[in-house]
Amino acid sequence: MRLYSPEHSARLYASEQHLTTNSSEVDVEHVDAERFPLFADTPCFECVLEPGQMLYIPPGWWHFVKSLTSSFSVSFWWR
Repeated sequence: MRLYSPEHSARLYASEQHLTTNSSEVDVEHVDAERFPLFADTPCFECVLEPGQMLYIPPGWWHFVKSLTSSFSVSFWWR
């Protein structure tokens, strides 16, 4: 998992589509450096969650998640 601070939002190239403006257009695993030049040096936190663990992601933080084995995830947004 990677977490990106909201202070770096401009470097994450938010989608311009109305329903997905909270999603990045960057393919984190195959970054197009010409299309997304600011992304390359964007700092992030990385972690691997073990079975049974969970992670609270504060509002506004960007995240990339990849499953390393068969699994399922649950996201719950609340205010």
